[in-house]
Amino acid sequence: MTPDEMAFVEREALRQWQWSARQQGRPLPEKITGHWVYENADGSIDHHQLRARLANGEKDYRPAFQTTKGKVKLGKPPAPTPGRPLYRLPELLRSTSGPVVLCEGEKCADIARGLGLTATTCGGASSVGGTDLSPLQGFEVVIFPDADPVGTGCSDDLCAALVGVAASVSVIDVVVAGMAGKDDIEQWVGRHPGATGADVLALPRVKPKPEPGQSAEPDVLPLIVRKALEHTRDDPGALFEPDVLAAIAKARAVSEASYVRIREAAKQQKVRVGRLDKLTEEVDDDEAMNAAMFPVVVPWTAPVSTADLLAHLVAVIHRFVVLDPAGVLAAALFVMYSWVFDAFEVSPLAHIHSPVKRCGKTTLLMVLARLVCRALAASNITPAALFRAVEKWQPTLLMDEADSFLRDNDEARGLINSGLYRETAFVIRTEGDDHKPTRFRTWSPKVLCGIGKLADTIEDRSVPLRMRRALPGEKRPRLRQSSPELWEEERSKLAAWAEVALYELKHLHPRPVPGLHDRAQDCWEPLQMIAQLAGDDWADKAELAAQELYGIEEDAPTIGVELLQDIKAVFAHENVSKVQSARLMELLNADPEAPWCLWNRGKPMTVRQLARKLSEFGVRPKGIRIGDKTPKGYELDQFEEVFAYYLAPVENGERSATSQQSHNGATSGRFLSATQNGVLHIENGQKPLVHNDCCGVADEKPEKGHERDSEAASERPDACGRVEL
Repeated sequence: MTPDEMAFVEREALRQWQWSARQQGRPLPEKITGHWVYENADGSIDHHQLRARLANGEKDYRPAFQTTKGKVKLGKPPAPTPGRPLYRLPELLRSTSGPVVLCEGEKCADIARGLGLTATTCGGASSVGGTDLSPLQGFEVVIFPDADPVGTGCSDDLCAALVGVAASVSVIDVVVAGMAGKDDIEQWVGRHPGATGADVLALPRVKPKPEPGQSAEPDVLPLIVRKALEHTRDDPGALFEPDVLAAIAKARAVSEASYVRIREAAKQQKVRVGRLDKLTEEVDDDEAMNAAMFPVVVPWTAPVSTADLLAHLVAVIHRFVVLDPAGVLAAALFVMYSWVFDAFEVSPLAHIHSPVKRCGKTTLLMVLARLVCRALAASNITPAALFRAVEKWQPTLLMDEADSFLRDNDEARGLINSGLYRETAFVIRTEGDDHKPTRFRTWSPKVLCGIGKLADTIEDRSVPLRMRRALPGEKRPRLRQSSPELWEEERSKLAAWAEVALYELKHLHPRPVPGLHDRAQDCWEPLQMIAQLAGDDWADKAELAAQELYGIEEDAPTIGVELLQDIKAVFAHENVSKVQSARLMELLNADPEAPWCLWNRGKPMTVRQLARKLSEFGVRPKGIRIGDKTPKGYELDQFEEVFAYYLAPVENGERSATSQQSHNGATSGRFLSATQNGVLHIENGQKPLVHNDCCGVADEKPEKGHERDSEAASERPDACGRVEL
């Protein structure tokens, strides 16, 4: 194969591998680090063996093959008769003499070949029974096992399978060779630089002593197993009947010694004991829990169109939830996003919220739980459980009552915030008694649900789904009475769509939405790309939905921006160029509807707190000259850039000269209900103030309280007709 052809196989197999891992809640493969090709006797390719580095730092192996149409699929093609080919089979068939070194894996076989030996492998301990070993007929076979128990078991299986096939079989004694743990030929060569194939063949070896026909203490085996063993030669599937497997599994659970005896007897009957091991092993508690929590979704057999799927999801959500069209489309796109979120570099939150209760928030959350990939719902979650759940299961987290458990939980907010960008979606915690630093992922789709607004940092990372009370005529069927088959069918179609869309989305360029600020663009980008995949019509609808949803959210500025707005209003209303700190605070607290008069648990904001809040914007009080006094205060010039940065809306990438109004420059509101003729009207803001050139006296000492403020101020007009307070 050419490098390009091998790269194609790796790319397609990795995409399917990641999808499969996420479905099963296993660590995601990050990169293909090994690629070996198994060829048939005629040189045609049977399958590929791939090794990948996982997100948790471990490695894993998967086979893949290409169909007659060139499509890559994970797994092996239908097994040929009498079995799968050995690794490097054409080369083995060209060999006429000399021993054949049989290793446990492809990498080890390549190392042995590099030493000048004829080397091959069947792929590992679990592949012995399904491999055609007949090409080894008449050869002297030297087995070089790994030093771990699995390697020992593999060599035993090979010895049993080669009886009557190879001219002779011997096993290198890895203990005498100085190998231990998980050592293999690679470690041995590393300790013996300059070693040759002759050095390998000179290592101490042991000869197996098979005893065909002798059963391993049949008197202690369960009766049903003994009878199955007696019929194995006539019926190769006798040991694999469900009731026999159940008896073997029970014996294995009670006593490992009993299972070893059964396994030895089965081996002597040429049974695939690797398959028997797999079918009778105890189900891991974690795997059983994963299967219960995240049932495997069988992909829809027919092709699934992105546009048709999106339209159907919109209809299903609208059927059960009272939500404006923009919100319905956003919810449908987020559902699709949860199935392909690994195709993106941004993972926005979906925030379901309403001003009061009984607006259908929980209903929408339950609808999403029936549709998203690997849904994990919770009404509360601790910070430690949050990042561990994401690391272990890679779920779509659906968190209800977020307004209660996130309100005073800075750590949980920080963890949720950290999952926005793939590059930084990690936290580090210590694990175990030795406090080993361990990295945990926070990268997964998340849905938050609650009453009212959440912290600004969470809102800034969210796709807002704003709920409202249903009108008397807006009746919806009960979600609990819906058919389970409906949701199963939708998930099946989503699974089939995701298999194809994962690759297509990685090669799609997002279309920016006019009027959205940078963070909103980031959050909406995955949803907009999915809409683009559905066609231009859906892309246009998604663009309008984003402008409406983020426009509504921008109506409520952050507390810092609200303070700047009120300070700007003070300068404009009083027509001044500078103002004392105490006077500014007095004017701000005079508004009973503003938050400043109740800032301190019902008491007004202080001058010190004002200074601390403004310091976040780089504005600090300084000495200002008023008559012959220099009290602490602020000049209008200090706010010039701050007002421009935070109070001017952004329109089509350019800063506007008008102040912030209904939302960031959205020019169309086709989804909005409170519009005229389908157009959202934006009024002009205040005219910018003309700043004077009055000079102040710099004072770099920090403000220490009210006592530093002058209680008196003279009033005198400046060159522009403004007075100093």
